[in-house]
Amino acid sequence: MAIFLVLVMVIVVGSIIHLLLPMIPWAACFVLAAILSPTDAVAVKSITKGMRLPKGLMAILEGESLLNDASVLVSFNIALAAVLTNTFSVTNASYKFLVVAGGVAIFGLIIGIAFSYIKFIFSTKFADEFNILVIFQLITPVIAFYLAEHIGVSGIVAVVIAALVYNYQRKLHLLTVVSSDAAVTIDSTQQITSYVLNGFVFTFLGYLLPEIYHTIFNNREIDIVYGFIISLVIFLGLMIVRLTFVYFNYISFQPHLFTTARKTAKIILNRKFDKGNYSRFSYSLITSLCGIHGTVTLATALMILVITATGDNFPLRNTILFIASNVVLLSIIIGTIALPLVVKDEDEEKEYNQYSLREKILEGTLEELKQRDISKKSIEEKVAYAFEIKSLHELKTYFRNMQTGEFKNTKGALALHKKIMKAQDKALPEILKDNPNIEQILEISKLMQLRKSLLFTYSIPKNLLLNLRIYIKESNLKRRLIRHFVAEDLTPEFYEKIKEKVPNRRKENFASKLNEIKQRAESSSNQIQAIIDCSPTIRDALLKIAYDVIEEKCSNENTAEFVKNVYRYYLFT
Repeated sequence: MAIFLVLVMVIVVGSIIHLLLPMIPWAACFVLAAILSPTDAVAVKSITKGMRLPKGLMAILEGESLLNDASVLVSFNIALAAVLTNTFSVTNASYKFLVVAGGVAIFGLIIGIAFSYIKFIFSTKFADEFNILVIFQLITPVIAFYLAEHIGVSGIVAVVIAALVYNYQRKLHLLTVVSSDAAVTIDSTQQITSYVLNGFVFTFLGYLLPEIYHTIFNNREIDIVYGFIISLVIFLGLMIVRLTFVYFNYISFQPHLFTTARKTAKIILNRKFDKGNYSRFSYSLITSLCGIHGTVTLATALMILVITATGDNFPLRNTILFIASNVVLLSIIIGTIALPLVVKDEDEEKEYNQYSLREKILEGTLEELKQRDISKKSIEEKVAYAFEIKSLHELKTYFRNMQTGEFKNTKGALALHKKIMKAQDKALPEILKDNPNIEQILEISKLMQLRKSLLFTYSIPKNLLLNLRIYIKESNLKRRLIRHFVAEDLTPEFYEKIKEKVPNRRKENFASKLNEIKQRAESSSNQIQAIIDCSPTIRDALLKIAYDVIEEKCSNENTAEFVKNVYRYYLFT
């Protein structure tokens, strides 16, 4: 598909173009056919997202899209040279194709190997600075392109071959060369760069189309309506050639399903292929519809010179741009409409199995964490532990919801938390009726409730207001804790040292104030200690109330489990 199909398309579609537009020279017809041959796998992926393509087809389409750029550009340059020199020989063109393609392949291979070794040195010497690897990988195609163009061969073909070597090297040294951070960063950077560049080209197409149509209308190289008809006929010709090629070479599209020579021979003889519920014609039709044109077609069309070496205008250049733009649009529009009709939906059972497997993995992780004893850990570690359990539970809930199609967990959890708060506020005065520190305990209980509310609140304004309220309450509590620690440090020896530094005339007044501070601090200290002593009993009572409300008010098992986990592992706050 990447080489032979391109040559077939250039010859067949070029002949169709010359038949429809006899005023265009043969060489210019082949130029246009070469422009229309490359496919765009990025556009195909965007259109077929969520569809179940025949098994292994996307890998073939991506490989074709990567490699046919090389054969298309070589064919384009040969045909363009024929237009510029006004001479063409099939023998010379074939020889030039082989020499140029082979020479560029060898050059790209050398560049790819050399740059892979440099990348290997960077990854070993600067393992922590993985941004260097990202930058180096981004500039590699630019350097490879200009080096190839400098020696007179196709820069894009050299870049394609160098990229294949890079990918091969990454598989060879996956564990030793590139860290996980570097691999993730490189992949994400390349995806973003590819997305931006593809988006730019299609935006540029939208920018150019009015000018192309306006030029065609003013110059009247061909009639506008006739131009649209020709574009449609050429597009249908591309599709038919592609469909016919795949249909007659169908066996060659299936080798990834065969494991042994004996099994391959048996399947070929019996004509029994694993087609994934697609007939031979359906497979060929889908492959044909997936031949969507995009980036390379537009970029190549814009490479056509305005004036030839002889000083003449390039024959019907505006018409060629007009037809190329229309074919790109037709391939996208028809592919978007037709592919959903002939391609089956994504295998939902397979998706659900994936989500179910991830849910089970997270469930196992949560169970292991819950069995650990964190009673002796610091407050900071306990808080981090509780947040981690909450995050894992939310992930588990997400994958469960992906199977059921329900996404009500966050609102349901917050509503249930409010019911628990209401029940606890109602029960606390009765629990603390004989406790002299009831006001302080109620205040601390409110602070605990607010902190739990943060775990159930996903609205940014509400979360900010909660943080503000928590900050104010924590500030008041910190002042009491300071008095508690001051009371512990106010020893008789401390009093004597302070009094020695105070002048005699102020000693009596200072002693009175110091004594007052000590009494307030001791009072706060006694209250804090009393709260600490009774806190386990109060926490157990509040937890029982929370569990009772959950059992009584919540019918959603997932939401109930989530809220229980938060209350169970966030007691220490």
